[in-house]
Amino acid sequence: SELPIEAPADRYGATSWLISTVINTNDRSNLISIIDQFGEISTGYKLGKTLYQMYEQHKLETFLTVLYDATHNPQHSESIRYQDMKEYLQNPTNITFIAEIIAASLHSQSVRCSAILGSYAGGIISRQGRIEYKDRIVVSALKIMYDDDLSNFTKLYEFVSNHPELHEPSFYEELRIRDFVDKIESLGIRGFEMELTVEKLKSVQAIGYEAGGYGCVGNAWGVFLFNENTDYLYKTINNFIQKSTII
Repeated sequence: SELPIEAPADRYGATSWLISTVINTNDRSNLISIIDQFGEISTGYKLGKTLYQMYEQHKLETFLTVLYDATHNPQHSESIRYQDMKEYLQNPTNITFIAEIIAASLHSQSVRCSAILGSYAGGIISRQGRIEYKDRIVVSALKIMYDDDLSNFTKLYEFVSNHPELHEPSFYEELRIRDFVDKIESLGIRGFEMELTVEKLKSVQAIGYEAGGYGCVGNAWGVFLFNENTDYLYKTINNFIQKSTII
């Protein structure tokens, strides 16, 4: 049934309205009308016809479409209904985090990242799990990544995973791009561009670095150390790539 359009009392209400509308939509093709309705009730988001606004709209449409797919998973016995999620979303921590994901998708540097954030939000809502610090790291990383960063990061993670000689005895050993830059460039990526991606992800703690001191290079340019945040980010991106046909 059509949800009434009522101005939400606050940002929590706006977020709850948006999520409930997506989850209660029976037809994926109706999602575009959600954008129009959200534009009508939101004082901070007016859809227009400038290129910038059209791009922002495209990112929001992509986010909501993937969110729809994630919460209408055919593997489930029945689609998730908003009523089932109501208690979860009434928790201030949970609804604030979902609002942060939506905001990150709108301000992301890539439509692909907006799509991944949509899938990620759907997963959070579906499993109703506790929000962990690494969840916030993933959102921060996806907000600032370009398409090139997505490609560079996944290629670097997989390259290091497939070359244990680089990091023996542990996968979580300090590495330096310039020490194997020829191998990086054999993947079709300039070494300097890979360093830029590494430094960007270090800035939001999605990739770490070793402590300084004797025999260590610490947080030098192009030096990195994979950690559990890195694993979680890669898993989030790779899960989307494996399952999605939207992009």
